[in-house]
Amino acid sequence: MDPLSVLSIAGNIVQLVDFAGKLLSGSRELYRSTTGALPVNEEIELITRDLSSFIIKLERTNNDPALRDICEGSRIVATELLTRLNGLKSKHAVWSSLQHAIKATWARKEIDQLNSRLSGFRKALDLHILHSIQYVFATLKKLY
Repeated sequence: MDPLSVLSIAGNIVQLVDFAGKLLSGSRELYRSTTGALPVNEEIELITRDLSSFIIKLERTNNDPALRDICEGSRIVATELLTRLNGLKSKHAVWSSLQHAIKATWARKEIDQLNSRLSGFRKALDLHILHSIQYVFATLKKLY
């Protein structure tokens, strides 16, 4: 066997061992978790729920069409992310934990993409809120 083939096989074995280690670690975390979710997913869920409640309050108090569009897009992505995270929760059985660890590993890229999209919406919301604050201060400055 030539040296490149041996190196390629060795690399594949290392990747397989690394993947198996991540699965077992994730499975153990899921099994020990009180919520049935990985800690990183719990954090994302907490932040997403908080942002969702803020978006609802913001929609009720603002009539700016551009801001409403951003809020609507944020709400859609947040709902999609929460649904995806909810589907990755385990029921605390060993086999179920392993299955959900595999699903969580495969879904990591999708969750990261949804989280990134939601982050973009959050940045747009930040800009609109900052602009509104500047407008209020400019108006108050004119009055005094």
